[in-house]
Amino acid sequence: MLFSCVNQNPTRNSTSEPLPYPHTVNIDQAIEKTGTIKLSEIVDSIKYLVLSKDKKVLTKRFLYLEMTDNDIFIQIGSLIHRFDNKGTFLNTIGQIGRGPEEYLNGSMFSINPSSNSIYVYRNFLKDFISYDFSGKFLKSLPFRFNHDIGSFISLSDTALFIYPVYFGIAPDDMFLCGIFNLDGEKIQTIKHPAQKIPTDFNPSKFIVGGPWANHTYFNNELIAICDLDTVHKTSKSSLYNAFIFNWGNLLRPKTYEEKYYIGGRPENAIANPRKLFETTTKAFILINDQFNYQLIEFDKRNSSSRSMVLHDPNNLGFINDLDNGSNFYPEWTNRKGNIWIKATEAIDFINLHNSLSNKDFDANLKSFLSELQIDDNTVLELVYLKQ
Repeated sequence: MLFSCVNQNPTRNSTSEPLPYPHTVNIDQAIEKTGTIKLSEIVDSIKYLVLSKDKKVLTKRFLYLEMTDNDIFIQIGSLIHRFDNKGTFLNTIGQIGRGPEEYLNGSMFSINPSSNSIYVYRNFLKDFISYDFSGKFLKSLPFRFNHDIGSFISLSDTALFIYPVYFGIAPDDMFLCGIFNLDGEKIQTIKHPAQKIPTDFNPSKFIVGGPWANHTYFNNELIAICDLDTVHKTSKSSLYNAFIFNWGNLLRPKTYEEKYYIGGRPENAIANPRKLFETTTKAFILINDQFNYQLIEFDKRNSSSRSMVLHDPNNLGFINDLDNGSNFYPEWTNRKGNIWIKATEAIDFINLHNSLSNKDFDANLKSFLSELQIDDNTVLELVYLKQ
C-alpha cells in the first residue's frame, strides 16, 4: 500500500552557494531566533507505505534501516528482512544461529554500496560475514579488531566505518570513530578525548561513554556525530570536520566526568543532538533540555540559524504543510541523502492523526488513513527533498 503527496509550492531560487566546510553552528543564537519551520521549504513530496501489507512477515519497532534505489532493509528480532520500495516483502537475509553462515541475536548489518552485498557483524563471535541481496551467503571477511564494536557502516568494497564500545576504564588507544580496511587496519580515527584522565579522578564510578550510531548521509558521504561538539563527514577513505557546534552560555557538560562518562552528565543540561540531517543549502538538528525540544535550522550559504520550539514530544519535527499530517522528523536517510525516512507503528500513526486538532488532510493521506488498520505492520514515511 503506497500513497504520496506532491508539493504544489514553487521552489525558491537562490544564487548563493554554500560556504566551505567546516561550518560553525551557533546554537545559542539559533535559540534566540524562533519561527516556524515547514516541510514544504525543503521537500518536494511525501509518501506513505506499509511494510508487508499482506503480513508475509510481521514487523515491529526496529533500530536499523537501509534503503537503496530499489530495496529497503530492516532488522527485526535480529533477523534482516528485505522489501522493495513499495513495501512488498522479498526475502530474509541468512538465519539466526552459530553456524559459519549464520549470525546470532544482537548482530548488526550494513549495505555495501559498491557491490550490492550485505555485511553482518556477528555478535559474540565478533567477526564479519557477507550475503547477497537474495540472502545467499557469500563469504567471511578477514577483519580482525582489538575492541568491541558498537556499530559499523560499510563505506565501500575496501573500507568500514567503526563505532567502538568500551566497558570500564578507558584503554590507551581509545577512539571515538574511524575508518578501517577489511583486514581491520586503521586508515583514520578520531581520538577519544577521555584518554587524558586526571590523577584525582575515580573512573570506577563511571562507564566510558561510547558514541551511538548517530549517522545519516548526504551526497553519498557519511555524516557522523562522534563527539559532543563536532560533526564529521567521511568519503571512502578520509574523515573531515563538517559542522562545529558553538553552545555559547547554554548549560552543557563541563567537568571531565560529565563530558566523557555515562552517569556523570547534569540532568538539566541540553542533551547531545542525535543526528544531523543535511540538504544542499541547510542542515538540521533536534535538541532538547528537560522542558522542550527545539528544531535547529542552519543555512550553509550565510551561517545564519533559527529554531522552532516543539512542545509535544509525540509530534516532533517540521510542520507538515504538504498534506497537513503529523509533524515529520526523520530517523534515517538513503545514501544519497535525498530521501528522509521515518517509521511508525500503524496504531500509533492512526492515534496520532486522530489526536490532531486540524484534520484537513489532503486526499492521499485521507485515503491512506482510511485503509490503514490498527494491526497493520509498520508505516514508513518517505520524504523526497527538493533538488
